[in-house]
Amino acid sequence: MFGWSSLLSYLKRARFALVAFLLPFGIRAIPEIASGQYPVGWDTISFYVPSTLDWAAGKDSLLFMLGEAPLIYAISVPAKLLSVDPVMTFKVMGPMLYGTLCLSLFKYLRMTLDWNGRRSLEGSLLASLYFVTLRISWDLYRTMLGLTFTLLALAFLDGARTWKRHSAVAILVCLSVLSDQFTAVIVLFILGYRGIIALARRKRETTLTTFKVLVPGLLVFTLMAFGELATTGVPFPRQPLLQESWNILEGLNFLIFAFFPLIPLAILGIMELGKKDLQAWIFLCFGGALAAAMPGFGFAETGYRWVLLLSIPFCIYALPGLSAFAKIGRTFSGLPKMVVRNVPKIFAIGLIVSTGLYIFLPAQVAAPYYSLYPSFVPSSMMQSTVPLSDEGSLVRLLGWLGSNIGPGTALITHQAFYGWAREYFSQPNSVVNYGYAGPLTGVEEAKSKGYLTVVLIWWNNGQGWFGQMGVPSGFSPVRMDGNLAIFDYSARV
Repeated sequence: MFGWSSLLSYLKRARFALVAFLLPFGIRAIPEIASGQYPVGWDTISFYVPSTLDWAAGKDSLLFMLGEAPLIYAISVPAKLLSVDPVMTFKVMGPMLYGTLCLSLFKYLRMTLDWNGRRSLEGSLLASLYFVTLRISWDLYRTMLGLTFTLLALAFLDGARTWKRHSAVAILVCLSVLSDQFTAVIVLFILGYRGIIALARRKRETTLTTFKVLVPGLLVFTLMAFGELATTGVPFPRQPLLQESWNILEGLNFLIFAFFPLIPLAILGIMELGKKDLQAWIFLCFGGALAAAMPGFGFAETGYRWVLLLSIPFCIYALPGLSAFAKIGRTFSGLPKMVVRNVPKIFAIGLIVSTGLYIFLPAQVAAPYYSLYPSFVPSSMMQSTVPLSDEGSLVRLLGWLGSNIGPGTALITHQAFYGWAREYFSQPNSVVNYGYAGPLTGVEEAKSKGYLTVVLIWWNNGQGWFGQMGVPSGFSPVRMDGNLAIFDYSARV
Protein backbone atom coordinates (compact mmCIF):
# COMPACT_ATOMS: atom_id res chain seq x y z
CA MET A 1 0.00 0.00 0.00
CA PHE A 2 2.83 2.35 0.83
CA GLY A 3 4.35 1.75 -2.60
CA TRP A 4 1.13 2.53 -4.47
CA SER A 5 0.52 5.60 -2.33
CA SER A 6 4.01 6.92 -3.07
CA LEU A 7 3.56 6.25 -6.78
CA LEU A 8 0.21 8.04 -6.90
CA SER A 9 1.66 10.96 -4.96
CA TYR A 10 4.56 11.21 -7.41
CA LEU A 11 2.25 11.02 -10.44
CA LYS A 12 0.13 13.79 -8.98
CA ARG A 13 3.16 16.02 -8.50
CA ALA A 14 4.56 15.18 -11.94
CA ARG A 15 1.26 15.23 -13.85
CA PHE A 16 2.03 18.38 -15.83
CA ALA A 17 5.48 17.10 -16.82
CA LEU A 18 4.02 13.74 -17.85
CA VAL A 19 1.43 15.41 -20.09
CA ALA A 20 4.16 17.68 -21.52
CA PHE A 21 5.94 14.51 -22.70
CA LEU A 22 3.07 12.14 -23.49
CA LEU A 23 0.84 14.40 -25.58
CA PRO A 24 3.60 15.51 -28.03
CA PHE A 25 4.82 11.90 -28.10
CA GLY A 26 1.34 10.76 -29.09
CA ILE A 27 0.90 13.48 -31.70
CA ARG A 28 4.21 12.66 -33.38
CA ALA A 29 3.47 8.92 -33.21
CA ILE A 30 0.35 9.30 -35.39
CA PRO A 31 2.15 9.51 -38.78
CA GLU A 32 4.57 6.77 -37.69
CA ILE A 33 1.69 4.43 -36.91
CA ALA A 34 -0.16 5.38 -40.11
CA SER A 35 2.93 4.63 -42.24
CA GLY A 36 3.33 1.15 -40.76
CA GLN A 37 6.78 -0.28 -41.33
CA TYR A 38 7.89 2.56 -43.60
CA PRO A 39 9.71 5.79 -42.59
CA VAL A 40 8.37 9.31 -42.10
CA GLY A 41 10.41 12.39 -43.01
CA TRP A 42 12.85 13.50 -45.69
CA ASP A 43 16.18 13.51 -43.87
CA THR A 44 15.14 10.34 -42.06
CA ILE A 45 15.33 8.10 -45.12
CA SER A 46 17.50 10.27 -47.39
CA PHE A 47 20.35 10.94 -44.95
CA TYR A 48 20.02 9.34 -41.51
CA VAL A 49 19.40 5.79 -42.74
CA PRO A 50 22.18 5.79 -45.41
CA SER A 51 24.63 7.40 -42.98
CA THR A 52 23.79 4.80 -40.35
CA LEU A 53 24.42 2.01 -42.87
CA ASP A 54 27.73 3.55 -43.97
CA TRP A 55 28.98 4.25 -40.46
CA ALA A 56 28.03 0.79 -39.23
CA ALA A 57 29.93 -0.68 -42.20
CA GLY A 58 33.00 1.45 -41.40
CA LYS A 59 32.92 3.34 -44.69
CA ASP A 60 33.57 6.80 -43.17
CA SER A 61 36.50 8.08 -41.13
CA LEU A 62 36.22 9.13 -37.49
CA LEU A 63 37.19 12.68 -38.45
CA PHE A 64 34.33 12.85 -40.96
CA MET A 65 31.90 11.45 -38.39
CA LEU A 66 32.96 14.07 -35.85
CA GLY A 67 32.28 16.85 -38.34
CA GLU A 68 28.76 15.59 -39.04
CA ALA A 69 27.35 16.16 -35.50
CA PRO A 70 27.54 12.49 -34.54
CA LEU A 71 25.46 12.22 -31.37
CA ILE A 72 22.29 10.88 -32.97
CA TYR A 73 24.32 8.17 -34.70
CA ALA A 74 25.60 7.08 -31.29
CA ILE A 75 22.09 5.64 -30.98
CA SER A 76 21.36 4.39 -34.50
CA VAL A 77 24.76 2.86 -35.34
CA PRO A 78 25.04 0.61 -32.24
CA ALA A 79 21.41 -0.42 -32.85
CA LYS A 80 22.31 -1.38 -36.42
CA LEU A 81 25.32 -3.37 -35.18
CA LEU A 82 22.83 -5.24 -32.96
CA SER A 83 20.79 -6.02 -36.12
CA VAL A 84 18.06 -3.44 -35.50
CA ASP A 85 16.70 -2.04 -38.77
CA PRO A 86 17.65 1.70 -38.98
CA VAL A 87 14.17 2.56 -40.25
CA MET A 88 12.62 1.09 -37.11
CA THR A 89 15.20 2.86 -34.94
CA PHE A 90 14.24 6.25 -36.37
CA LYS A 91 10.50 5.46 -36.27
CA VAL A 92 10.78 5.01 -32.52
CA MET A 93 13.21 7.89 -32.16
CA GLY A 94 10.93 10.49 -33.81
CA PRO A 95 8.11 10.45 -31.21
CA MET A 96 10.59 9.96 -28.35
CA LEU A 97 12.66 12.98 -29.38
CA TYR A 98 9.58 15.15 -29.85
CA GLY A 99 8.17 14.24 -26.45
CA THR A 100 11.55 14.85 -24.82
CA LEU A 101 11.96 18.21 -26.59
CA CYS A 102 8.59 19.42 -25.34
CA LEU A 103 9.35 18.13 -21.83
CA SER A 104 12.65 20.07 -21.85
CA LEU A 105 10.72 23.17 -22.92
CA PHE A 106 8.38 22.59 -19.99
CA LYS A 107 11.40 22.41 -17.63
CA TYR A 108 12.83 25.60 -19.14
CA LEU A 109 9.59 27.47 -18.57
CA ARG A 110 9.33 26.18 -14.99
CA MET A 111 12.92 26.81 -13.97
CA THR A 112 14.01 29.84 -16.00
CA LEU A 113 10.78 31.82 -16.36
CA ASP A 114 9.42 30.59 -13.02
CA TRP A 115 6.00 29.79 -14.47
CA ASN A 116 3.75 27.44 -12.52
CA GLY A 117 3.10 23.90 -13.73
CA ARG A 118 -0.14 24.63 -15.56
CA ARG A 119 1.20 27.67 -17.41
CA SER A 120 4.43 25.87 -18.32
CA LEU A 121 2.36 23.01 -19.72
CA GLU A 122 0.31 25.47 -21.77
CA GLY A 123 3.50 26.93 -23.25
CA SER A 124 4.91 23.50 -24.03
CA LEU A 125 1.69 22.31 -25.66
CA LEU A 126 1.35 25.49 -27.72
CA ALA A 127 4.81 24.83 -29.18
CA SER A 128 4.12 21.12 -29.70
CA LEU A 129 0.92 21.83 -31.66
CA TYR A 130 2.32 24.61 -33.84
CA PHE A 131 2.99 23.37 -37.38
CA VAL A 132 6.54 24.78 -37.59
CA THR A 133 7.63 22.82 -34.52
CA LEU A 134 5.90 19.77 -35.98
CA ARG A 135 7.78 20.37 -39.21
CA ILE A 136 11.05 20.28 -37.26
CA SER A 137 9.96 16.99 -35.71
CA TRP A 138 9.15 15.55 -39.16
CA ASP A 139 12.78 14.91 -40.08
CA LEU A 140 15.21 17.25 -38.29
CA TYR A 141 16.05 14.74 -35.58
CA ARG A 142 19.47 16.17 -34.85
CA THR A 143 17.91 19.60 -34.36
CA MET A 144 15.31 18.19 -31.95
CA LEU A 145 18.04 16.51 -29.94
CA GLY A 146 20.16 19.67 -29.91
CA LEU A 147 17.23 21.88 -28.87
CA THR A 148 16.47 19.50 -26.01
CA PHE A 149 19.97 19.84 -24.58
CA THR A 150 20.02 23.60 -25.25
CA LEU A 151 16.82 24.20 -23.28
CA LEU A 152 17.98 21.98 -20.42
CA ALA A 153 21.37 23.71 -20.29
CA LEU A 154 19.74 27.14 -20.09
CA ALA A 155 17.23 25.90 -17.52
CA PHE A 156 19.84 24.47 -15.16
CA LEU A 157 22.37 27.27 -15.62
CA ASP A 158 20.45 29.81 -13.54
CA GLY A 159 20.46 27.54 -10.50
CA ALA A 160 24.07 26.35 -10.89
CA ARG A 161 25.90 27.17 -7.67
CA THR A 162 28.29 24.23 -7.27
CA TRP A 163 30.99 22.74 -9.47
CA LYS A 164 28.81 19.65 -9.95
CA ARG A 165 25.98 21.73 -11.39
CA HIS A 166 28.45 23.69 -13.50
CA SER A 167 29.85 20.43 -14.85
CA ALA A 168 26.36 19.14 -15.60
CA VAL A 169 25.50 22.29 -17.55
CA ALA A 170 28.83 22.12 -19.44
CA ILE A 171 28.03 18.51 -20.41
CA LEU A 172 24.55 19.54 -21.62
CA VAL A 173 26.14 22.29 -23.74
CA CYS A 174 28.61 19.81 -25.26
CA LEU A 175 25.76 17.39 -26.01
CA SER A 176 23.86 20.18 -27.74
CA VAL A 177 26.93 20.96 -29.84
CA LEU A 178 27.45 17.30 -30.74
CA SER A 179 23.79 16.97 -31.70
CA ASP A 180 23.51 19.65 -34.37
CA GLN A 181 25.57 22.58 -35.66
CA PHE A 182 22.56 24.92 -35.72
CA THR A 183 21.69 24.36 -32.08
CA ALA A 184 25.41 24.53 -31.27
CA VAL A 185 25.53 28.06 -32.62
CA ILE A 186 22.38 28.98 -30.67
CA VAL A 187 23.54 27.74 -27.28
CA LEU A 188 27.08 29.10 -27.68
CA PHE A 189 25.77 32.48 -28.84
CA ILE A 190 23.35 32.79 -25.91
CA LEU A 191 26.03 31.80 -23.39
CA GLY A 192 28.52 34.21 -24.95
CA TYR A 193 25.91 36.95 -24.83
CA ARG A 194 25.21 36.17 -21.17
CA GLY A 195 28.91 36.26 -20.37
CA ILE A 196 29.50 39.58 -22.10
CA ILE A 197 26.50 41.21 -20.36
CA ALA A 198 27.69 39.91 -16.98
CA LEU A 199 31.20 41.19 -17.69
CA ALA A 200 29.89 44.62 -18.67
CA ARG A 201 27.92 44.76 -15.40
CA ARG A 202 31.01 43.65 -13.48
CA LYS A 203 29.35 40.49 -12.16
CA ARG A 204 32.56 38.55 -11.77
CA GLU A 205 31.08 35.30 -10.44
CA THR A 206 28.36 35.14 -13.10
CA THR A 207 30.91 35.88 -15.82
CA LEU A 208 33.21 33.09 -14.66
CA THR A 209 30.36 30.59 -14.35
CA THR A 210 29.07 31.38 -17.82
CA PHE A 211 32.45 31.00 -19.48
CA LYS A 212 33.19 27.82 -17.53
CA VAL A 213 30.21 26.12 -19.14
CA LEU A 214 30.80 27.81 -22.52
CA VAL A 215 34.46 26.92 -23.13
CA PRO A 216 34.12 23.09 -23.32
CA GLY A 217 31.28 23.39 -25.83
CA LEU A 218 33.26 25.90 -27.86
CA LEU A 219 36.23 23.52 -27.99
CA VAL A 220 33.99 20.67 -29.14
CA PHE A 221 32.45 22.91 -31.81
CA THR A 222 35.94 23.87 -33.01
CA LEU A 223 36.92 20.21 -33.29
CA MET A 224 33.75 19.47 -35.25
CA ALA A 225 34.42 22.36 -37.63
CA PHE A 226 37.99 21.11 -38.10
CA GLY A 227 36.74 17.59 -38.84
CA GLU A 228 34.27 18.87 -41.42
CA LEU A 229 36.86 21.18 -43.00
CA ALA A 230 39.51 18.44 -43.18
CA THR A 231 37.19 15.91 -44.83
CA THR A 232 34.83 18.00 -46.97
CA GLY A 233 36.63 21.32 -47.47
CA VAL A 234 34.00 23.41 -45.64
CA PRO A 235 33.69 24.05 -41.87
CA PHE A 236 29.88 23.80 -41.80
CA PRO A 237 28.08 20.76 -43.29
CA ARG A 238 26.56 21.39 -46.68
CA GLN A 239 22.78 21.52 -46.75
CA PRO A 240 20.61 19.95 -49.47
CA LEU A 241 20.15 22.15 -52.52
CA LEU A 242 16.88 24.05 -52.66
CA GLN A 243 14.38 24.15 -55.49
CA GLU A 244 13.35 27.63 -54.35
CA SER A 245 15.48 30.75 -54.20
CA TRP A 246 16.47 32.38 -50.92
CA ASN A 247 16.88 36.14 -50.76
CA ILE A 248 15.76 38.88 -48.40
CA LEU A 249 12.29 39.15 -49.95
CA GLU A 250 11.81 35.39 -50.05
CA GLY A 251 13.03 35.11 -46.46
CA LEU A 252 10.56 37.76 -45.30
CA ASN A 253 7.72 36.01 -47.13
CA PHE A 254 8.64 32.67 -45.57
CA LEU A 255 8.87 34.25 -42.12
CA ILE A 256 5.35 35.63 -42.50
CA PHE A 257 4.10 32.29 -43.84
CA ALA A 258 5.62 30.41 -40.89
CA PHE A 259 4.61 32.73 -38.06
CA PHE A 260 1.92 35.21 -39.09
CA PRO A 261 -0.49 34.00 -36.33
CA LEU A 262 2.30 34.28 -33.73
CA ILE A 263 4.06 37.51 -34.73
CA PRO A 264 1.55 39.96 -33.14
CA LEU A 265 1.30 37.74 -30.06
CA ALA A 266 5.08 37.44 -29.81
CA ILE A 267 5.48 41.23 -30.02
CA LEU A 268 3.06 41.64 -27.12
CA GLY A 269 4.83 38.83 -25.29
CA ILE A 270 8.23 40.48 -25.63
CA MET A 271 6.77 43.64 -24.12
CA GLU A 272 5.27 41.61 -21.25
CA LEU A 273 8.04 39.10 -20.60
CA GLY A 274 11.36 40.47 -21.82
CA LYS A 275 13.92 37.68 -21.23
CA LYS A 276 17.26 38.48 -22.88
CA ASP A 277 18.12 34.84 -23.71
CA LEU A 278 15.09 34.49 -25.97
CA GLN A 279 15.72 37.88 -27.54
CA ALA A 280 19.31 36.83 -28.30
CA TRP A 281 17.94 33.61 -29.83
CA ILE A 282 15.64 35.60 -32.11
CA PHE A 283 18.40 38.05 -33.03
CA LEU A 284 20.73 35.20 -33.99
CA CYS A 285 18.13 33.45 -36.14
CA PHE A 286 17.27 36.68 -37.95
CA GLY A 287 20.99 37.26 -38.49
CA GLY A 288 21.49 33.73 -39.83
CA ALA A 289 18.56 34.05 -42.24
CA LEU A 290 19.82 37.47 -43.38
CA ALA A 291 23.39 36.21 -43.90
CA ALA A 292 22.04 33.31 -45.95
CA ALA A 293 20.28 35.81 -48.22
CA MET A 294 23.52 37.63 -49.01
CA PRO A 295 25.00 36.60 -52.37
CA GLY A 296 28.44 35.05 -52.28
CA PHE A 297 28.25 33.77 -48.70
CA GLY A 298 27.42 30.23 -49.81
CA PHE A 299 24.84 29.63 -47.06
CA ALA A 300 21.62 30.12 -49.03
CA GLU A 301 20.46 26.58 -48.20
CA THR A 302 20.56 27.34 -44.46
CA GLY A 303 18.26 30.37 -44.53
CA TYR A 304 14.96 28.58 -44.01
CA ARG A 305 16.48 26.49 -41.18
CA TRP A 306 17.17 29.67 -39.17
CA VAL A 307 13.55 30.74 -39.67
CA LEU A 308 12.27 27.36 -38.46
CA LEU A 309 14.37 27.69 -35.32
CA LEU A 310 12.38 30.80 -34.35
CA SER A 311 9.52 28.49 -33.44
CA ILE A 312 10.62 27.94 -29.83
CA PRO A 313 11.07 31.60 -28.78
CA PHE A 314 8.03 32.76 -30.77
CA CYS A 315 5.82 30.11 -29.14
CA ILE A 316 7.13 31.03 -25.69
CA TYR A 317 6.40 34.71 -26.24
CA ALA A 318 2.98 33.96 -27.75
CA LEU A 319 1.56 32.71 -24.44
CA PRO A 320 1.98 35.97 -22.47
CA GLY A 321 0.89 37.70 -25.68
CA LEU A 322 -2.42 35.85 -25.48
CA SER A 323 -2.76 36.89 -21.84
CA ALA A 324 -2.12 40.49 -22.88
CA PHE A 325 -5.03 40.26 -25.34
CA ALA A 326 -7.32 39.18 -22.50
CA LYS A 327 -6.20 42.21 -20.47
CA ILE A 328 -6.71 44.56 -23.40
CA GLY A 329 -10.25 43.23 -23.75
CA ARG A 330 -11.16 44.68 -20.38
CA THR A 331 -10.85 48.20 -21.80
CA PHE A 332 -13.57 47.56 -24.38
CA SER A 333 -17.29 47.08 -23.99
CA GLY A 334 -19.98 45.14 -25.78
CA LEU A 335 -19.14 42.93 -28.75
CA PRO A 336 -15.50 44.15 -29.15
CA LYS A 337 -14.85 43.25 -25.51
CA MET A 338 -16.23 39.76 -26.00
CA VAL A 339 -14.20 39.19 -29.17
CA VAL A 340 -10.88 40.48 -27.79
CA ARG A 341 -11.23 38.67 -24.47
CA ASN A 342 -11.93 35.42 -26.34
CA VAL A 343 -8.87 35.68 -28.59
CA PRO A 344 -7.03 33.00 -26.52
CA LYS A 345 -9.93 30.54 -26.99
CA ILE A 346 -10.23 31.34 -30.70
CA PHE A 347 -6.48 30.90 -31.08
CA ALA A 348 -6.57 27.54 -29.27
CA ILE A 349 -9.38 26.23 -31.49
CA GLY A 350 -7.60 27.41 -34.65
CA LEU A 351 -4.35 25.83 -33.46
CA ILE A 352 -5.97 22.45 -32.85
CA VAL A 353 -7.81 22.48 -36.20
CA SER A 354 -4.69 23.48 -38.17
CA THR A 355 -2.65 20.81 -36.37
CA GLY A 356 -5.22 18.18 -37.30
CA LEU A 357 -5.12 19.23 -40.95
CA TYR A 358 -1.32 19.09 -41.00
CA ILE A 359 -1.11 15.68 -39.37
CA PHE A 360 -4.02 13.77 -40.90
CA LEU A 361 -4.44 15.00 -44.48
CA PRO A 362 -2.29 13.07 -47.01
CA ALA A 363 0.15 14.96 -49.21
CA GLN A 364 -2.02 14.67 -52.35
CA VAL A 365 -4.91 16.57 -50.74
CA ALA A 366 -2.99 18.66 -48.22
CA ALA A 367 -4.34 22.01 -47.07
CA PRO A 368 -3.30 24.58 -49.74
CA TYR A 369 -1.59 26.78 -47.16
CA TYR A 370 0.92 24.07 -46.25
CA SER A 371 1.81 23.57 -49.92
CA LEU A 372 3.19 27.09 -50.44
CA TYR A 373 6.84 26.27 -49.65
CA PRO A 374 7.39 22.58 -50.49
CA SER A 375 11.19 22.90 -50.35
CA PHE A 376 11.05 24.21 -46.78
CA VAL A 377 7.94 22.69 -45.22
CA PRO A 378 6.29 19.39 -46.21
CA SER A 379 2.65 19.79 -47.14
CA SER A 380 1.69 17.00 -44.74
CA MET A 381 3.20 14.91 -41.95
CA MET A 382 1.85 11.84 -43.79
CA GLN A 383 4.80 11.44 -46.13
CA SER A 384 8.50 10.79 -46.31
CA THR A 385 10.32 11.67 -49.51
CA VAL A 386 7.26 10.22 -51.26
CA PRO A 387 3.57 10.33 -50.31
CA LEU A 388 2.43 7.71 -47.84
CA SER A 389 0.24 6.06 -50.49
CA ASP A 390 3.26 5.40 -52.74
CA GLU A 391 5.59 3.86 -50.17
CA GLY A 392 4.32 0.29 -50.57
CA SER A 393 4.60 0.51 -54.36
CA LEU A 394 8.16 1.79 -54.09
CA VAL A 395 9.28 -1.05 -51.81
CA ARG A 396 7.63 -3.68 -54.06
CA LEU A 397 9.32 -2.28 -57.16
CA LEU A 398 12.70 -2.27 -55.42
CA GLY A 399 12.13 -5.90 -54.38
CA TRP A 400 11.23 -6.92 -57.92
CA LEU A 401 14.18 -5.04 -59.37
CA GLY A 402 16.59 -6.70 -56.92
CA SER A 403 15.53 -10.09 -58.26
CA ASN A 404 15.59 -9.14 -61.94
CA ILE A 405 18.41 -6.64 -62.45
CA GLY A 406 21.29 -7.94 -64.51
CA PRO A 407 25.03 -7.42 -64.09
CA GLY A 408 26.35 -4.12 -65.35
CA THR A 409 23.02 -2.34 -64.71
CA ALA A 410 22.79 0.75 -62.51
CA LEU A 411 19.74 1.96 -60.63
CA ILE A 412 19.95 5.75 -60.83
CA THR A 413 18.08 7.61 -58.10
CA HIS A 414 16.87 11.08 -57.31
CA GLN A 415 17.68 12.02 -53.69
CA ALA A 416 14.05 11.25 -52.86
CA PHE A 417 14.61 7.58 -53.74
CA TYR A 418 18.25 7.15 -52.69
CA GLY A 419 17.69 6.14 -49.07
CA TRP A 420 14.90 3.77 -50.10
CA ALA A 421 17.26 2.07 -52.52
CA ARG A 422 19.95 1.77 -49.85
CA GLU A 423 17.46 0.25 -47.39
CA TYR A 424 15.19 -1.92 -49.55
CA PHE A 425 17.19 -2.74 -52.72
CA SER A 426 19.15 -5.99 -52.49
CA GLN A 427 22.02 -4.64 -54.63
CA PRO A 428 22.80 -1.24 -53.06
CA ASN A 429 26.27 -1.15 -54.65
CA SER A 430 24.55 -0.72 -58.03
CA VAL A 431 22.83 2.52 -56.92
CA VAL A 432 23.98 5.77 -58.54
CA ASN A 433 22.54 8.83 -56.79
CA TYR A 434 22.17 11.93 -58.97
CA GLY A 435 20.86 14.05 -56.08
CA TYR A 436 18.47 16.85 -57.01
CA ALA A 437 19.43 17.03 -60.70
CA GLY A 438 17.66 15.24 -63.57
CA PRO A 439 17.74 11.60 -64.70
CA LEU A 440 20.05 12.36 -67.63
CA THR A 441 22.65 13.55 -65.13
CA GLY A 442 22.31 10.13 -63.49
CA VAL A 443 22.82 8.47 -66.86
CA GLU A 444 26.08 10.34 -67.37
CA GLU A 445 27.27 9.43 -63.86
CA ALA A 446 26.43 5.77 -64.46
CA LYS A 447 28.31 5.93 -67.77
CA SER A 448 31.38 7.38 -66.03
CA LYS A 449 31.28 4.46 -63.57
CA GLY A 450 31.29 1.89 -66.36
CA TYR A 451 27.68 0.68 -66.24
CA LEU A 452 26.23 -0.64 -69.49
CA THR A 453 22.51 -0.16 -68.84
CA VAL A 454 20.45 2.12 -66.61
CA VAL A 455 17.07 1.83 -64.87
CA LEU A 456 15.12 4.48 -62.98
CA ILE A 457 12.17 4.48 -60.59
CA TRP A 458 9.81 7.44 -60.96
CA TRP A 459 6.16 8.34 -61.07
CA ASN A 460 4.29 7.34 -64.22
CA ASN A 461 1.65 9.13 -66.28
CA GLY A 462 3.00 12.59 -65.46
CA GLN A 463 2.26 12.32 -61.73
CA GLY A 464 5.81 13.14 -60.59
CA TRP A 465 6.91 15.40 -57.75
CA PHE A 466 9.82 17.82 -57.18
CA GLY A 467 9.22 19.72 -60.40
CA GLN A 468 9.75 16.58 -62.55
CA MET A 469 6.30 15.43 -63.60
CA GLY A 470 7.55 12.81 -66.02
CA VAL A 471 10.73 11.19 -67.29
CA PRO A 472 12.85 12.42 -70.25
CA SER A 473 12.62 10.84 -73.67
CA GLY A 474 14.63 7.64 -73.92
CA PHE A 475 13.14 6.13 -70.75
CA SER A 476 10.52 3.40 -71.22
CA PRO A 477 8.40 1.77 -68.47
CA VAL A 478 9.10 -1.91 -67.88
CA ARG A 479 7.06 -2.50 -64.72
CA MET A 480 4.39 -0.48 -62.91
CA ASP A 481 2.99 -0.56 -59.41
CA GLY A 482 0.42 2.03 -58.41
CA ASN A 483 1.64 5.51 -59.31
CA LEU A 484 5.27 4.40 -59.72
CA ALA A 485 7.15 2.54 -62.43
CA ILE A 486 10.58 1.19 -63.30
CA PHE A 487 11.92 2.82 -66.45
CA ASP A 488 14.66 1.44 -68.66
CA TYR A 489 16.91 3.83 -70.55
CA SER A 490 16.63 2.58 -74.11
CA ALA A 491 19.76 4.29 -75.46
CA ARG A 492 22.89 2.25 -74.82
CA VAL A 493 25.01 3.86 -72.14
